[in-house]
Amino acid sequence: MVSKTPFVSMTRRLGFHLPAVVVLSAIAVLPGCAQRRYTLRLKMDGDEMVRRLEFELSGPPVEAIEDVEGDSQEGELQENENEVDKNQERERQTPAILSDAEVQQWLKIYPEPIQAVASSVVLETRFRDVAPRDLGGGGGLLALPTSMGTLYHYSERMKVHQDFEGAIADQIREVDQAIDFACDFARFHLRDTDDEAAFADWIDQRIRHDAHDFLLYGHLQVIPDLISLNRSETPGDFFKALSMSSVLRFAIDREYLKLTELPRLMQLYTNGTEAEQQRDMVNRLLRLYESDTGKKRSPEMTLWLEREAAKESMAAYVSGLDEYKQAVKDWQVSAGPDDEMPTPLGWIDDQSSELLIKFVFPRSTLNASLRLPSKPTYTNGTWDDVDNTCQWEFRLDDPLVPPHLSASWVVIDDEFQTRLLGEKRLAG
Repeated sequence: MVSKTPFVSMTRRLGFHLPAVVVLSAIAVLPGCAQRRYTLRLKMDGDEMVRRLEFELSGPPVEAIEDVEGDSQEGELQENENEVDKNQERERQTPAILSDAEVQQWLKIYPEPIQAVASSVVLETRFRDVAPRDLGGGGGLLALPTSMGTLYHYSERMKVHQDFEGAIADQIREVDQAIDFACDFARFHLRDTDDEAAFADWIDQRIRHDAHDFLLYGHLQVIPDLISLNRSETPGDFFKALSMSSVLRFAIDREYLKLTELPRLMQLYTNGTEAEQQRDMVNRLLRLYESDTGKKRSPEMTLWLEREAAKESMAAYVSGLDEYKQAVKDWQVSAGPDDEMPTPLGWIDDQSSELLIKFVFPRSTLNASLRLPSKPTYTNGTWDDVDNTCQWEFRLDDPLVPPHLSASWVVIDDEFQTRLLGEKRLAG
């Protein structure tokens, strides 16, 4: 499940069932649960690097297999048979939660059998020069020996995406689908009025343009900001992260809000009711429309300020969508006795949640560490003096920003120092 942080709670409540948020969500939440969490542990052993990769799987966990207590007379023989049974059962279950391609890929890299531990898989190997391409990237370890010692440099990129243009095109297409939905709903709600075409055209041009810009801009800076917001544990942490984020600067530049409004918004979105928050977002949207077009909001638009009226209009619109009708048909075919029929508002809320999770919450994350004998001369990670490790944390599913791990360090030849200088004087 998606964690209940202030960021999640606020964006989750402001779902697509509100007309204003149908539009503003494309700006506010674009760049769940992580489907896979990879943990990579590296350490030097002589001139080799030991690599241990562990990850939690998105599929059903490998259930623990109970030991069968043997008869005391059978002793060790029964215990061995039980161990064989457990291993065979793990071998049968592991492929069910790993794709065939992954099994074949990793069996070529890791000499030891794949270990399934609860819902995790653990893989371990070692290398000298070229790192295993287990996470789809490339790199390795470079050693430059001298008489005084050896300079080591480790560099590796993970999940290198080969089709950047295609990845961006896919995301833009999904953004466009959300904007198309907003335009269609605006035409439905404002049908037979003078604003029917004008407001939908404004969404189609102004909001779509900003959504595209925000998506491309996000791959440079906004995605780390959103991850920081998601990690906020209190409303104070959330708004502190927000005030320093690129999200806020983008919103101010495009006139979605003013910096002077931030204190009031902090109070509103921390302690205000959902109805008050909806009214603020609708007012903000309509204020921008009036500023851009010189038109005044119509009585039909002001209905969006009233929560129940807005929900009623949205429910009427969704009821006529082919996608919703198909969801109802699917429910009629496969529903269990306790499954409730999807409501129009519940269905569109689920659609907005899927979009939110896909763009904001990472589906694959990497936590990596490299244990070293001494502090590195360079690293793009974070050095931990207590554990003597370089540490990194990334999301792996961003198509344009593949994680890069890098560190350099020196191992001094103590014997050469002692022979040359009479004692050890230099450290790594």
